[in-house]
Amino acid sequence: MIRLHILPSLLVAVFCAPQVAYGKTVVTTYVVETQEKRHSTRWTLTEWLRIKERIRLMDLWLALVSDPKKEKFAPELSLGYKSLSGEMKLSSDINSTPTLFESQSAQSGRIQFWFTNLISSTTGLKTPNVDLGFDYGAHRGSDPAVGEDQYDTGAQVLTLSKRSYSYTTVNFRIFGKNIQDTSLVLKYGQYQTSKGFDDSLGELDENVSGLVAGAESYFYMLKWLGLEGNYLKFGNDKGPAGSEEVSGELFDYGIFIEVYNLRVGYGEYEEEWEWQTPSYDLKYERRGQAVSVKLNF
Repeated sequence: MIRLHILPSLLVAVFCAPQVAYGKTVVTTYVVETQEKRHSTRWTLTEWLRIKERIRLMDLWLALVSDPKKEKFAPELSLGYKSLSGEMKLSSDINSTPTLFESQSAQSGRIQFWFTNLISSTTGLKTPNVDLGFDYGAHRGSDPAVGEDQYDTGAQVLTLSKRSYSYTTVNFRIFGKNIQDTSLVLKYGQYQTSKGFDDSLGELDENVSGLVAGAESYFYMLKWLGLEGNYLKFGNDKGPAGSEEVSGELFDYGIFIEVYNLRVGYGEYEEEWEWQTPSYDLKYERRGQAVSVKLNF
């Protein structure tokens, strides 16, 4: 009798075991899938910050390379003046000991014109945020002081004189929507400079012209306060900027305050030129302070 009762129980266990196992699998799968779904859709502070930063970077990139509202032609004009003061050093490959000339002053002026939104306004095409402009700059030094108008290179004695140069460049503003915005400007063009000394051997022309390339940048920290920097590289007309015979560099940087269209700035500047002749190589260095005023229209 006991064996007859055990047999039905064994049959039930054999036939029900797969169903129980299947049920456990279904439950386990449901729990796992539900947890994965809830985990993927769960709001967390770290995930929100990550997505926010990603969206911010995407918006920043789109703002830099395009502007769907930038359609109206808006030409811009900038007039600038700068007063420079500092010291000058002269040295040569023969007389390597620098000669220092103090209390040197100079003035410079600039005119910039921008064809802002020229292509998008005339064609209606959505173009990258790049604007075309032109730049003219002129620099004029002061006459040497009495007793500071000569320099001995070791090969000959030079008579120093007032030195001036000017340049004209084509500019491309690749960041920034207007002339009073954080921006980066690339430039390329030509320049002409006087020697600033009398070369009695006639190994250099009175005026030298060549190619110039550079960049300038403006960075607004506040609506009315910012930083600015400008770099130019000069060369001769026989090769690219920085080539042999004549080469030069100009670098200035500073801080500015802006009220409406008036910008007043203060900073430092460094200027260096090298003149190479068959008899001697002359190095000309200037550095000091600069006060600038600019009007933007």
